[in-house]
Amino acid sequence: TLYLDFVGCENLTDVGMKALAESLPETLAELELHFVGSFEQQAAVFAVFARAAWLKVTYAGTRVNRNFASRAELRAFADRTDRANHATDWTGWAGKPYLTVLLWPLVSWYMKKYFQLRPHLSWWNIHCFLVWLFCLRDIVLNDYGSDFNPLRRIDVDVIFLFCSSIYS
Repeated sequence: TLYLDFVGCENLTDVGMKALAESLPETLAELELHFVGSFEQQAAVFAVFARAAWLKVTYAGTRVNRNFASRAELRAFADRTDRANHATDWTGWAGKPYLTVLLWPLVSWYMKKYFQLRPHLSWWNIHCFLVWLFCLRDIVLNDYGSDFNPLRRIDVDVIFLFCSSIYS
């Protein structure tokens, strides 16, 4: 159970912001919140708390450790719109959806040619494995905020699977 006292907490210091983020559990499901203070005070602080909670869940899910020089830097990081990849930005240009659309048929065609020369390997099984590996990547790199939906892009990858199956 976490008791949040919003009285006098409209301006969290850097130390307070860090302590708030570090005091959260691994998942938001473990929280039982009780609010103290007026509605205006709650509204003023809950946005800060929500960002800190999202950062905590993101770090817990990706094992990313990051130090912030100031509260402004932390807030700028939390307010970024490209939440899908900024915590673990290892995908780079290959992680962009439109390039995935362009590259996936080419990769599928190459893999088909590769496995045609190796009949002891199952082209279709490995192909399906790679498709669901992409799905897993999307789940891991997806937004861990309140709108987290791990199925958001799986249907897109299934469409890629269907389209690339015409090569086989």
